[in-house]
Amino acid sequence: MPASAPLIALIGADGSGKSTLLGDVLAHVRKHGPAEAGYLGLGSGPLGQRIKAWPLIGVPLERFLSERARRARDPEGQIPGIFTALVLYRYSLKRHKRWAHIQALRQQGVAVVADRYPQIEVPGFYDGPGLSAAHTSNPLILWLAARERALYQLMAAQLPTLVLRLNISMETALARKPDHEPDLLARKIAVTPRLTFNGAKTTAALPRKLGNISPIGPIPAGPARPREIPESDFDKNRAPFSLRALFPVKSGHRLPALAAGFPSENRTPEATSPTSSSIVIP
Repeated sequence: MPASAPLIALIGADGSGKSTLLGDVLAHVRKHGPAEAGYLGLGSGPLGQRIKAWPLIGVPLERFLSERARRARDPEGQIPGIFTALVLYRYSLKRHKRWAHIQALRQQGVAVVADRYPQIEVPGFYDGPGLSAAHTSNPLILWLAARERALYQLMAAQLPTLVLRLNISMETALARKPDHEPDLLARKIAVTPRLTFNGAKTTAALPRKLGNISPIGPIPAGPARPREIPESDFDKNRAPFSLRALFPVKSGHRLPALAAGFPSENRTPEATSPTSSSIVIP
């Protein structure tokens, strides 16, 4: 019995299909034992939508808060005040609480498939520390930032068993998330293939199509289903790493594409481009 159950983290820019793929991966993992879904994002998007729905003040208040959050992400800017710093720090505390709950589940033998995972490589966005990107000379904010960095170092030190990286084009991301900031989307898309998650085993899961619709188009109704791919279809030069290593299966059982032939080490940004050999989720 391993010290803790597996944790599979799905990472990618907004609109890359994390929620759809999470459902497929979770269904497969549950064939081999208890498993739960986890969320390790900030939850700021849904909160912003709720604020916008408030009568009269909702829209301007959400716009005000979004602008202050944008300034906190800017490496050339200043964190706009203690109120913004306290809000960002509270978000990080909530993320750490969800992360601790996931680790407790793993200790109880429950595998977890997580939407996102905290990292310390890129501050200010993409699930990194929120108070370490922009500058400040305020001693209280500096203290909060140091405490927040310690939280993220703690979380990032606990490696996921496997990171599934979802790549997406800018055109597709904008089509699926027209209300998102284009500049922030572009930054997330650019960073996705470069994150190493402290050396965790990582592979690209590139949705080639959902149903009969290509990525350059709207998301169709209903979840996409993974297609079974023979192991002979994968590059024999890659060391086999599969969900077989995480969950025992019966001899001769055919696993779907998600469970076959993951690479043995992290890839370079070029290796995770859409033209490279990737795990394809049709």
